[in-house]
Amino acid sequence: MTNSTSTNSFSTIIGSQPSPAQTTGVSLPKAIGTSPVATVPPNMRTTSAAPLRASVAHTSAASLPTAIADNWGKIGSLNLDPEMLARIMRLAAAAGATRSLTSRSLNDFLDFWKLVRFSATAPELTVAPDGTLYAEWFKSRRQRLDLRFTPRAVIFGLIDGNTINEGAQPAEIVAATLKAHPSKPLRWSI
Repeated sequence: MTNSTSTNSFSTIIGSQPSPAQTTGVSLPKAIGTSPVATVPPNMRTTSAAPLRASVAHTSAASLPTAIADNWGKIGSLNLDPEMLARIMRLAAAAGATRSLTSRSLNDFLDFWKLVRFSATAPELTVAPDGTLYAEWFKSRRQRLDLRFTPRAVIFGLIDGNTINEGAQPAEIVAATLKAHPSKPLRWSI
């Protein structure tokens, strides 16, 4: 499913309630920085049985992973597919000593996703040992796209038949190149 056809949005998931800044005067990403201490106001909670809604609604800002809290506004503005949002939340919450998703890598992925979201299916997402986000589109053993969002650039590897393209470029260049690629690798999914 592409994001352009998704009927569920981030605002649908948490409800079309006012933002924390509107109800408490606290803006999650800016007011609390890298140390979340505020709580999600009661009017942002929901009693829906949907697992994602429940997990978001009953999570206080104090328990939000730093990567999520730091990118809260951007996550909301992108209207992410509910499955992608759930995956990002799980990856950020599954913070181990060496596998904690970094705020910078999530931010870089969200910037990239903003550029390609209407031309792409949701990728498989994982966290590399250094905390960077890793995205994969896979069609077959001979058609695969891997992206890793590092602080300096997007590291990419594209296998398309007998052709292999690898490198590291700014997200804007990678996005433009992949959107124009004749095989449409951003649309690959099993």
